[in-house]
Amino acid sequence: MPPTTIEDEALNFFNDIDAGINLDKPGDKKEDKKEDKKEEKKEEKKEEKKEEKKEELPSFTRDKKPAKETKDESVANLRKQRDEERERNKVFTEVFGEEKPEVVKPLYEYIKETIDGPITPEAVVTVIQKLKDAEATITKLNEDIQAKEKVVTELDVRHSTEFKENFEKPYKDAADSLFLEFATIAADKSIIAPKSSKEFYEFLTSQEDITALDVKPKLLEFAKKFKAESGEEVIVPSVTDLMKSVREFKQKRLALQEAYTNWKTKKEELSKKQLADQQAQQDLQSRANKKLRVELATKGFREFDVDTIPFVDDKTVESLFKEEYQEGEKIFSGEQVPEYDVLIQRGVKARLWDKYAKELKELKDFKEAHDKGNRNHLKGSSRAAATVTTGKDWLAD
Repeated sequence: MPPTTIEDEALNFFNDIDAGINLDKPGDKKEDKKEDKKEEKKEEKKEEKKEEKKEELPSFTRDKKPAKETKDESVANLRKQRDEERERNKVFTEVFGEEKPEVVKPLYEYIKETIDGPITPEAVVTVIQKLKDAEATITKLNEDIQAKEKVVTELDVRHSTEFKENFEKPYKDAADSLFLEFATIAADKSIIAPKSSKEFYEFLTSQEDITALDVKPKLLEFAKKFKAESGEEVIVPSVTDLMKSVREFKQKRLALQEAYTNWKTKKEELSKKQLADQQAQQDLQSRANKKLRVELATKGFREFDVDTIPFVDDKTVESLFKEEYQEGEKIFSGEQVPEYDVLIQRGVKARLWDKYAKELKELKDFKEAHDKGNRNHLKGSSRAAATVTTGKDWLAD
């Protein structure tokens, strides 16, 4: 072993220190870190690729099938399920019999929505009692509504013009006619023998299926009572006339009763009938008006003085009349109604024709004569004969 000097020991000391100290430059240290990170990323990517490859592979493993039941085990399980189902439905069947659960389900759902908390027998009884109370209230309200509707209907009937004119008045007229068939009225409009007359009237109007055989003996009895009461002879009507008045009275009374009982329906029927009658009347009036227009148009054409305008032929006049008639029909039907200014213009043009038609005829006659060379004593010389001379007459040489 070589001898050791102080210098050698010092040198070895620093060498030992260098072995544990990183003497690289700062730049070199960063480069190493980058390299380390790159290596780490590469390793991570390799791991991810390995995992992806594993996930993409399909699985070819199967679940183990349960052991197949034997026939006895299968029958035993079915019986067990049946018994459990019967036990579950036992309470329901005891209460509801053979009805299916879905029949009762809406009632259960209603009770569940109505009450707060659990469904108990007390809660169900409360709900049912509320339904019964509500039903009684509804019945009472309906009765009140019907009573009020009856009052409204009666007021409507009593103040209805349709009811009075179509049913009440005809009934009263029929009743008066029946009474006057046998009753005697004095000059002061008082009834002679009112007691016997009223009694006979009540007999005629109170019997539902009265016949002539019923009326004749009663009529003779009335005559005797009339004389006994008034001391006068009564003018007895014929049974035929009396029965005719009785039937008329009963028809009007029945119509009055039906209208009063079913006024709402009867009123609608009357409204429809009135509308139909109005439409029929309008159609009838419309046809009558059109017939009158046709007659007036024909009259206007035949009385049109064509002789005053001989330069217009009959065909032209006939065509113009047809056009005017058609225009008039459009106006009456409302299909095409001209504005007022257009009507004024048409009227003015017609007046201008009446004013200048005579002059137009004279001008037309003049033109025709002129074109034919007929001067008709017109002043001036003919253009064909006129010559213009200027300067020396060369024919004289």
